[in-house]
Amino acid sequence: PVGPAFAVLGPKIYVIGGAFDGIPSNSMWVYDCRFNRWEEGPRMKVGREFAGAGVVDGKIYVLGGCVVDVTAQSMDWAEVFDPVTGLWTTVPSPVEVRLKRMHASVVMEGRVYAMAGRSGEVYDVGVVGKCGNVLIICRRQPAVVQGVLCCCNIFGKIAGYDVEEGVWKELKGVGKGLPTFVYGTTMVNFDGRLCVVWEKKGS
Repeated sequence: PVGPAFAVLGPKIYVIGGAFDGIPSNSMWVYDCRFNRWEEGPRMKVGREFAGAGVVDGKIYVLGGCVVDVTAQSMDWAEVFDPVTGLWTTVPSPVEVRLKRMHASVVMEGRVYAMAGRSGEVYDVGVVGKCGNVLIICRRQPAVVQGVLCCCNIFGKIAGYDVEEGVWKELKGVGKGLPTFVYGTTMVNFDGRLCVVWEKKGS
């Protein structure tokens, strides 16, 4: 599929939604790393493409990426999957955020940060249905390292999001010998260190 969301919970990797031939799917495929085996999981209430996803308290939250109109689809903008019961449940969400299409997401301090271009949503699962705006200037998939939300900003520099102050700060001492990250940058927390992978221009 094109544009699926991913989540890791225990020994399993969840591949959620994505589009087939341009049509968003509500499917979920689960890869069990213990047995090297794929299985089809329970389907979401709506199809999603480029959704945000995150694991909080053993449950998978999925935000956006769905076609929003005047029907019940808009009510399912956010869903949560409980692997114990095997059920998807609709989570209340503010109307004003439902037109957002997410392209990346991370979980930090019990909140799902879902990125949508230059803006984004902070979804607080501690207060059901509560969303807040945060200026997100990520271009690609971010990562949380030592409590700091790191990403490549729109200027091709690595930046960190200060949760307490609610502002982005450029990380010092990381630019020497590194290219300007513009093409296909992605990041991951690799054993407590920030690992950056990017596409080379022309390749």
